[in-house]
Amino acid sequence: MIYYKPELTKSLLKQLNCEDAYNDWHSLEKVKGLFANIINSLPPSNTTDFFTDEGIRKGKHDLPQELFIANFDIYFESKLWHIIAEEIKRNYGGEPIAEFVFCEGENEIRGLKNRKTTAGGYKIEFFVYAKDGIKHHLGWIWFRASGTERGIMRKGVSVSHWEITSEAVKVVDRMYKYLDRIFSDALDYVENETLKGNVV
Repeated sequence: MIYYKPELTKSLLKQLNCEDAYNDWHSLEKVKGLFANIINSLPPSNTTDFFTDEGIRKGKHDLPQELFIANFDIYFESKLWHIIAEEIKRNYGGEPIAEFVFCEGENEIRGLKNRKTTAGGYKIEFFVYAKDGIKHHLGWIWFRASGTERGIMRKGVSVSHWEITSEAVKVVDRMYKYLDRIFSDALDYVENETLKGNVV
């Protein structure tokens, strides 16, 4: 018989409260079943990274990065955050929090005013202080203009929940669709204003 990390497997089974359900818990088939159980018992989440072809459709262009990032800062604080925060409250309850993370090479720089350049990825993570008093991570929005393909913007959205219920799945679905739509609209607006040379 082949063994697959039996002590680790046993520990995982114990954490899932199903240790006694596996008589032969060290076999390959049982380990496969264990991991299927782990996947099925994880809280719901939805994450998508994708490329937008807005620049190709509208005509390729060079986007002034410094103005674009500065404009997104302004737009997020003045227009986006209060409506996103209300949607978080409506779906999760508790007190919403937004934290900025800038990816410059291998470094992550936290805090809106702490970045050193306008290169790299721009990420906003969302949290909520729920009724249980715990700060829960809800997801993020992220974008980066391509440095090699003119007019191409890479962006991503991620939403999750800490509970494992059918209602949590619905919350994740609603919140993901909302963030994806409002974030895409915001990027389009800021991009258009930046290309006109405007400060939003």
